[in-house]
Amino acid sequence: MKKKGITALSVALALSLALPAGATAFASEPTALTAADVLAAAEEVYDAFIVGYAEHSAQGDYSMEWSDATFRLGSLALSEAAKRTDIFEDVFDCAYRRGYRLNGGEATSYLEALGYSSVYAEIYEKVGNTAMLDGIRVQLDHNLDRGFLEYSRVDRLWYVGDACILLSAADSDPAYAQLDFVSYSLARTRLFDFGEGLWYRDTRYVYDGTNPRGQSFDGKKIFFSRSNAMAYASLARRLAALGEGDEGYATYCYDFLAMSASLKERQREDGFWNADLGESVHYRGPESTGTAGFLYGISAGIALGILDRESYFPVAEKAYRALLSARTEDGAIGYCLPATEVDARHYAENEVRDRTNEFGTGMFLLGACAFAELI
Repeated sequence: MKKKGITALSVALALSLALPAGATAFASEPTALTAADVLAAAEEVYDAFIVGYAEHSAQGDYSMEWSDATFRLGSLALSEAAKRTDIFEDVFDCAYRRGYRLNGGEATSYLEALGYSSVYAEIYEKVGNTAMLDGIRVQLDHNLDRGFLEYSRVDRLWYVGDACILLSAADSDPAYAQLDFVSYSLARTRLFDFGEGLWYRDTRYVYDGTNPRGQSFDGKKIFFSRSNAMAYASLARRLAALGEGDEGYATYCYDFLAMSASLKERQREDGFWNADLGESVHYRGPESTGTAGFLYGISAGIALGILDRESYFPVAEKAYRALLSARTEDGAIGYCLPATEVDARHYAENEVRDRTNEFGTGMFLLGACAFAELI
């Protein structure tokens, strides 16, 4: 996706969301990293994961459609950054075998089944065959008839948003991007905590001080790291796909900056973010799926000129180094929460040390490739 330089709008929004006086900025030692170092590590992670990919998928460990699609998105990013045509061909073959269909071609409002939308859209951008968009169009036309996308869980912001914007551009029809923005705006009123700059996973977790599910053992708000990473990364992709004058850009940018400031304050000293961003005592410990998504979003935000490099590059670097420390003995990314509905309160560090999955790997690849562009 094309990058855009920082502008007066971006500066004004950034200033309006400046950190309070006395907020701690995370320092970083001078880096010896090079882009080649980062991409080489990303290739090692990809190669380590792909070896057991078919076996693990057959066992059901990684079988979630949206999780697999995230791995394919990360693979596409790596194929371009590292000039690995074999990786692109693997993703292309996967999409071809699917016939560029979503949910087997049957129209649905279940967005978890539409995760490959972004994969097909990215392949279309590289290949230019409009037939690759037909499956996306079938699904979005169905949801247009319904009048909204089911963004009742914040995770779902990740699945189709940038594909809506691309399809609107390809068809010269603003309806798809408008559908995304209207649906996003509705989710925002229900699930975004403007005071914290973070998202509740769904309405069951909205904090009111009395709902047991919506508070930690200490009575604090619960913000799942992975869910917020999916929202944050989705905002970065929307901002990359839109122009500043396009509908929705200002709202997406405002929320992205609000999240960025909040995430900067909540990063752990070791570079990770906790499984629950609202709790630093009971649900603490390295967690890679959220951290990788934040690395991707922050790196993309810097590249787009929306985030100040001096303030946020150290945050990205710490996250990247943390994720390197999460690698398992065989080179994959560990500390990945499973690709299911996981309550952060069930996090146990010793249980996830060697756990990897498609989503965490894909987000790491996206984050590493975006970070490499900054070096």
